[in-house]
Amino acid sequence: MIERDARQELDIAYKTYVLVQGRNVRTGPGKELLIDNKVTRSFLGG
Repeated sequence: MIERDARQELDIAYKTYVLVQGRNVRTGPGKELLIDNKVTRSFLGG
């Protein structure tokens, strides 16, 4: 699934991959990544 609203996607996704320049830098349940400070700062603007 590719979604422009990343918060919505993370809220419903069972497994999420965070890609940076085509490389997987983080994998996990969407809700877990939604509360990960590094992910939210880097990709969700805060």
